[in-house]
Amino acid sequence: MATPPQDPYADPIFGYPPQPGPEPEAPKPQKHRRWPWVVGIVAALLIGISIGASGEDPPPAQAADNSDELANLQVSLEATQEQLETVGDQRDAALADLDAAEDARDTAREKLAEAEEDRDAAIARAEDAEGQLEDAQGELAAAEAAAAEEEAQAEAAGTQFGDGTWVVGEDIEPGVYRNDGGGWCYWERLSGLSGEFGDIIANGVPEGQAVVEIFSSDAAFSSDGCGTWTQQ
Repeated sequence: MATPPQDPYADPIFGYPPQPGPEPEAPKPQKHRRWPWVVGIVAALLIGISIGASGEDPPPAQAADNSDELANLQVSLEATQEQLETVGDQRDAALADLDAAEDARDTAREKLAEAEEDRDAAIARAEDAEGQLEDAQGELAAAEAAAAEEEAQAEAAGTQFGDGTWVVGEDIEPGVYRNDGGGWCYWERLSGLSGEFGDIIANGVPEGQAVVEIFSSDAAFSSDGCGTWTQQ
């Protein structure tokens, strides 16, 4: 039996589409085609095989590669964790150093404040000492001036005197004296202080200035109205 020519529009599974032409005759009984359900079974088998293949273990070479990669990742993870621990330790050490530096700074500030207080106290004491020294120097200068004045007065008392009765060797020194003059003057050298006439060694009633020598053997010298006597 010859094979009919292949029609490009023919379906390999469902057969040929109806062709235009004369009215077909009544259909004759034909055998049932098996292609559609065979194709379905094959497709189901292929899908099952693919699904089963996806759940199977990988080939040994691929499994080895995955194990090496996991091992490398584990080593890298451990190294990273060690680095993180090292960085954490360094951070803790830096924080401890910072706390120690802050404590040292606070201690230094406290010592500086104490030193400044001690300095201020020392300055105050020095100022007080300077004030006391100035007061002492003033008192010393005043005492020296008073002593000089007393000494001058003592010297003047011995070498210069006025009217009155003066003990030789105590109130006045022996020597030659001149008075500053006056309208009336009376003087006398005395051998004693009894007030008796016999105590008079010498006397005088000069007009104007008078010069009298007082001896060390004289007991006293007395004058009235003669003014100031000055040793020559």
